[in-house]
Amino acid sequence: MLYVHKNWQGQGIASALLADRERQARAHAQTSLTMAASRVARPFSEARGFDLLGAEDVQRLGQELERFPHGQDDCRAQRALEIH
Repeated sequence: MLYVHKNWQGQGIASALLADRERQARAHAQTSLTMAASRVARPFSEARGFDLLGAEDVQRLGQELERFPHGQDDCRAQRALEIH
C-alpha cells in the first residue's frame, strides 16, 4: 500500500515510493504492477501508465470507500520498469 498524507502530497513522495517499488519489481523479475488507487490518487496512477481496470467499493474502519484498480500490461510494465 502507498498512501501520502494530504499535507505532504505534491512533493514527490509518492513518485519516489513508486520508483522504489519499481526497482524492487525489477530485482525480482516482475513484469507487471498493479495498484488500487483512491479517487484522489487516480490521476497519479494514470499519469504513470497504469490503466483503469474498474471501480469497486471497499469497507475500511466502518467506512465505505471507492477505489480504482489499475494495472499495466507486461510490455508497458516492462517499459516502465526500465525507466529508472
